[in-house]
Amino acid sequence: MSNIKYTLNRSKKLLGNINLKVKNGEVSVSAPFWVSLSVIENFLESKRDWIIRALSRQEVVTVPKSYTDGEKHLLYGNQIPLVIKKTKTLSQTTVSFDTQNLTLNIFDGFTDHFYTKEVEKALTSFYLQELSFYLTEKVNHYTKLLGVDYSKIEIKKVSSIWGSCSPQKVLSFNRKLIQSPKEIIDYVVIHEVCHLKEANHSSRFWAQVSKLDKDFKNHRRWLHQNGVKLDI
Repeated sequence: MSNIKYTLNRSKKLLGNINLKVKNGEVSVSAPFWVSLSVIENFLESKRDWIIRALSRQEVVTVPKSYTDGEKHLLYGNQIPLVIKKTKTLSQTTVSFDTQNLTLNIFDGFTDHFYTKEVEKALTSFYLQELSFYLTEKVNHYTKLLGVDYSKIEIKKVSSIWGSCSPQKVLSFNRKLIQSPKEIIDYVVIHEVCHLKEANHSSRFWAQVSKLDKDFKNHRRWLHQNGVKLDI
């Protein structure tokens, strides 16, 4: 089942309807207080294709990066400074992380256009490798705890879904998760791994999620409130 990021507004004025709106790249839901979260999420799941189409028609404005020395880049929820080391020899552009800095090694002879393309490619490659390693470690950990198996892990470039679990036991994750705190990534992993036992968002599903992540409601709320800020 997919996990769609959204903002939830509870209203006393609504009698029974769930109202859905997509604006400025964000999904917002209004519902009465008595409508359960599982009902809301099942409603969102039924509207998933429409939501994705609506989001694809909207452009979220982001401030372009300049990739200069000291510029901050999000990694695991922290703003990490970029340290640029230019070389005189033409070699592969690489990015490394030492817990304090993102170090970029790049050829000094690139034009501005090719410099930007090289940095973007190197940073994206680093992010994907880092996320793949982290996801594999966590998925293996939680599937072992639950006594379930999976077929493979996929990392995708999508706008509105943080994770999904297919009937073929393929676990897919949004690549933007690498910019969120580790506890948020853990929550999404737990959410999807639990779908290997419970395919829907039933009370049994959420009980299982709660056993593995006592603070899952706050982690889910973080995604709803901050997911739109992630961009890779």
